[in-house]
Amino acid sequence: MSDSGFVVPTKHPVPELVTSSVNLTEMFERVLDQVDISNGTRRTYRYGVRDFTSWNVDGTLDQSTLVRYKNYLRDRTDLTTGTKNLYLSGVRTVVRTLYTLGVLERDTGKGLKGFKITRCHKSGPITDDQVEKTFRVVREMKDKRLFLLFSLLYLQGLRQKECLTLRIEDFEPDTKSLWIVGRETGLKSGYLFWSRKNKSGHMTSQNLNWLIRKVHGEVGITNTGHSWRKVFVSKLIDSGMDLLTVSSFSRHKSIEMLKVYYDRLDREKKLPKYYEVFSNEVSVM
Repeated sequence: MSDSGFVVPTKHPVPELVTSSVNLTEMFERVLDQVDISNGTRRTYRYGVRDFTSWNVDGTLDQSTLVRYKNYLRDRTDLTTGTKNLYLSGVRTVVRTLYTLGVLERDTGKGLKGFKITRCHKSGPITDDQVEKTFRVVREMKDKRLFLLFSLLYLQGLRQKECLTLRIEDFEPDTKSLWIVGRETGLKSGYLFWSRKNKSGHMTSQNLNWLIRKVHGEVGITNTGHSWRKVFVSKLIDSGMDLLTVSSFSRHKSIEMLKVYYDRLDREKKLPKYYEVFSNEVSVM
């Protein structure tokens, strides 16, 4: 190991790397710091690296490991297909870099394909009618937890992870605002959506998704829970608010990430005029 703490490219066997003074997570993150990518991409890849290393308790890095990790991601319902692809890309980038540096004898991520984004994953936001039905069903269930959960998803556009890690102290009564950090902050009080069974103290992502699917089933919604964030962002853009302001409300890292919402809304507005123009042309043919 060099003075900087970075792994020396000497083709160490993986077990020796794992059991050294630098753990797998730290090593992966140090590798990301050496890769020529944007800071935004590096931050996103770091989430994937941490997810992979926490899942990979054996500390192996062969091709079978990455395939098993991909299968693990495939079964997860708390991540969108796009996020799963980003997680895979982060891990593949690190593995490829370790191979280039000579730490690994082969690029075990080579040939590992990402997840195909189907029409289902490209579905639009939840409709106004579905929103109304959802809140009607939630009120009939008389479950204040569900009402709060869907209010946060719809009216604040929170990510599901952000909901899970909310604490009571995150609410500022004077300004009527929430501190959204998306991770634990070290506060000692309980989580807003707490759980006795989960060691972390908050509701698990699996339980959260089960609750959302339960309500969606009552309403007839086939979209995932992430669609509530989509409708939140879409409504802000459709109101005429500029993208920079929308990004401050939605907490997107850049306005480029909002362009897909803008393009879809702009297309929907222009389509009626398009149909009108060509319906007249068809009538004279």
